[in-house]
Formats: sequence, structure tokens, C-alpha cells
Amino acid sequence: MIRNEIEGKKIYQQLLYVIQKFLPEIKLSYLGGISFDECIKKAIQSQIPYMSLCSDSATVQDIKNIASKLLRFAPQEDKGLEMFLEKLVSI
Repeated sequence: MIRNEIEGKKIYQQLLYVIQKFLPEIKLSYLGGISFDECIKKAIQSQIPYMSLCSDSATVQDIKNIASKLLRFAPQEDKGLEMFLEKLVSI
């Protein structure tokens, strides 16, 4: 979770650096950040799904925006994520 979009992009850049250094076959795209929300703590304590308890929050909208982008994503032929998962499972 992030406090603002600048923080989200900074974290993405740090993660991208590590991925490029150690797993160059993996390609990452920044899909957005998920805003910090105190309601998550309440949802965990209440054992109620976050998106039900806090349905009108900015964080829920962030999650929906990222999910929407993922649904439109067309994987490239290099099978980056698939290759990563195959390597992870074979360890």
C-alpha cells in the first residue's frame, strides 16, 4: 500500500531494478498503486472481506483499476510470468 502515486512509482522502480538484475527474463509493468487505508485493519479484525466492508473507499477503486488493467493484459510470447512460475516451482 502506498501513501501517494510518487511513492508507488518509487517502489516500482526499486522492484524493477532488482528484477532486471536477478531475473532479466521477467518483464514488469506498473499498473498502479493501492492506497493506504485504515479500513483494512478493521476488515481483518472483523474477519469481513475488505471489499465488502469498505466498498466505497479509494483503495477498492485502486484494486478495481488494477484488476481491469490485468484483464486487458495480453501476455507476450516470451512467457515471462509462466517461465518465472516454472522456475519457482522447480526450486
